Amino acid sequence: MLNRRKVIITGSSKGIGKSIAFKFAKNKFDIFLISSSENNLKKTSTDLKKKFNTNIDYCPVNLKTEEGCSFAIDQIKKRFNNFDTIIFCAGDTKSGEFLSQPISDYFDGFSLKFYSVVRLTRGLWKDLKKNKGWIVTINGGMAHSPDPNFMVGGSVNAALQNFSKALSKKGVIDGVNVNTINPGMTSTERLTNIIRTNAKREN
Repeated sequence: MLNRRKVIITGSSKGIGKSIAFKFAKNKFDIFLISSSENNLKKTSTDLKKKFNTNIDYCPVNLKTEEGCSFAIDQIKKRFNNFDTIIFCAGDTKSGEFLSQPISDYFDGFSLKFYSVVRLTRGLWKDLKKNKGWIVTINGGMAHSPDPNFMVGGSVNAALQNFSKALSKKGVIDGVNVNTINPGMTSTERLTNIIRTNAKREN
């Protein structure tokens, strides 16, 4: 039995991930924040420490790369041992018109939102199994509602949905609870940018 709950949150320096961090901090979880922006992580960490009496640590890293994921796993094992929960919230897939959108957007989307989940899960599964822990992936409604202007995000979300469902069945065997949340439209900076981009494209 763990004395104090400890949660890792990727994509936690802004948007939904940041809001999740505040909720867990309010409930006195120790938190390990992961994002690509060191400045945003510093600000979020400072804001959390000012408001809540809990332990906050963070790691700025590019989860799009294998090296970045390996670094994150190493830092978690060294600095945040005996954790029991991971919330995967990193993901910034790009919208666009199918014929003109660069193919690199697909690679970029899968690198961050899909492969980082696969890599971090593989690297940290033994710890989650030991502590009978939890994984939650914050995915998206486009996993089951395709949109011609959001084909990158829809494809990535569908893959992540399938992976998470399969992983949940392994979790039943190993005692790890795995779930996916597909939130609808949520008022974040990213949503605002997507709406502006679509509005400009559609005149």
